[in-house]
Amino acid sequence: MSKISVLIADNNRDYLDTVCDWVGTERELQIIGKASDLETALKLAKEKGKKTRIALLDQSLVDDNDQYDTSGISVANELRKI
Repeated sequence: MSKISVLIADNNRDYLDTVCDWVGTERELQIIGKASDLETALKLAKEKGKKTRIALLDQSLVDDNDQYDTSGISVANELRKI
């Protein structure tokens, strides 16, 4: 049985690590990418889009200027385009 691929993005490093640790314990799930900022999350979405089955996205990731954005929604929109 193939594993379910998961993309995780959150600007809070402690929370990101905790979620990744939890997902890593689930036999059915495989983390295919993790990001702590908007740029990396968008890059991963474009690279891994077709492989992503679950995306756990922070709604308020930080962009290059340390400004908050509705970026979880931006990443979700990129995934939907693929």
